[in-house]
Amino acid sequence: MTTIYGKVFSLVEENPPISGCTTSETLMNGSDFSVVSLALGEGTGISDTIYDIPRLWISFHGSLEVNGKSLPAGSLYAVPLSTPVSIQAGEDSVYEEIILPQGTFMKNVIQDGEIKSLKDLIPSGKGKIINRDLVDSDTIMMAALSMDAGCALPAHAAPGEALITVLDGEGVMMYEGTDHPIHAGESFRMAKGGRHAVKAVTPFKMLLILEKEKR
Repeated sequence: MTTIYGKVFSLVEENPPISGCTTSETLMNGSDFSVVSLALGEGTGISDTIYDIPRLWISFHGSLEVNGKSLPAGSLYAVPLSTPVSIQAGEDSVYEEIILPQGTFMKNVIQDGEIKSLKDLIPSGKGKIINRDLVDSDTIMMAALSMDAGCALPAHAAPGEALITVLDGEGVMMYEGTDHPIHAGESFRMAKGGRHAVKAVTPFKMLLILEKEKR
């Protein structure tokens, strides 16, 4: 991936749709999982495919349909196993595919074939920081976090490579001594050991994908 650590970026700008084409770019590549950005030009798609490894799709931009169901921007889809699944773009669209380790448990957040609003999976509260684990295996952790305006996570080092995507609001990523304003729809990569903190400027929600060292 061309995006460097410690830089705010947009998946839509990083991997823009190309007319008549489907394109992909790897964002993270762990020992038994990966995170991939996919861009579909208007009218393109991926025909019926049967998957045998669990995966999630997150829509970021455009108009997507999965097996005839609308997948609005900001929604999460749990791809069912052993069932034909197709995805089509009604307009230029970008989504993220998270390929999970075999046997990964989804923490009772979403069932196979369901579509849910990602930011609505985590509640918010006045003066509170709230965390909800979505996926936790030996090698990958996914969590949604909400922070009220003015709340902050203190500086700490990432135990593995991490990818943060803001789902709602505005915040500041403090990474290796530099402040980076970040807004809904933007993402940020951190290297293993990268020292960082997060502060919410407005009520704020984010998705964290963290690589873990297998024990």
